[in-house]
Amino acid sequence: MSVSYPSGSANSKTITSTQAYTTPTGAVALLVTLQGGGGGGAGGASAVSLGGGGGGGAGQLVEVIIRNPAASYTVTIGAGGVSVAAATNGNNGTDSTFGSAVTAKGGTSGKYTGTANNGGAGGQGAQAGWLGGAGGAQTSAANSGVNDLMSAGGGSGEGYGGGAQTTTGGSTPEFAGGALGAASGSYSGGGGGGASQFGVGGAGGAANSVGTATAGTAAAANTGAGGGGGGESNSLGGAGGAGGSGICIVVALF
Repeated sequence: MSVSYPSGSANSKTITSTQAYTTPTGAVALLVTLQGGGGGGAGGASAVSLGGGGGGGAGQLVEVIIRNPAASYTVTIGAGGVSVAAATNGNNGTDSTFGSAVTAKGGTSGKYTGTANNGGAGGQGAQAGWLGGAGGAQTSAANSGVNDLMSAGGGSGEGYGGGAQTTTGGSTPEFAGGALGAASGSYSGGGGGGASQFGVGGAGGAANSVGTATAGTAAAANTGAGGGGGGESNSLGGAGGAGGSGICIVVALF
């Protein structure tokens, strides 16, 4: 993704929570980088063969240049999908907006199916074409999560790793997707969350064949990455990890 920069000096502001942005006096353009909130991971199953939770997909990244900007804009920072209990679908991330001029979509949540031998699918990254892996199959493909028999990784943001994979499209991403949770006997770990430009996805929770499984790891705030899915257990599955909230960076050009 690239934009054309007007010539001249610049100043930058990083916005991590919803607030008003006032355009500096004399600015002729604004370069806006906007990240949507990441999807949350699903909770893992509390019975064998029902699978770990899928990891959440990363939010969309948008970079836009606004010429002849308005005097002010309301900036809304998208929330990450909140954590969920065992055996529950994750929550989608929400959109980030810069007034009505720019929108970055939130990532899709990881899924829990509750169907034998068909674990939770990874959430779709909000960037077009960057999908979460399908649950229930031993598959690995560029731009998708790597999954075991029971759970799948989340989709990546643009140019960044899907859950549990170390490369994207044949090249090493700046941030990898979250690691797949460790299996325990015939119980599967949760899928890793998708990565964004601003950080790694949350790791999937480990399975536990004799007790409570580990929860998926939450993605860090202001990364827009996806949360990890919870591990599978014979008693209580792990909770799904929360997705990371979005972020906005505004460069005023003079």
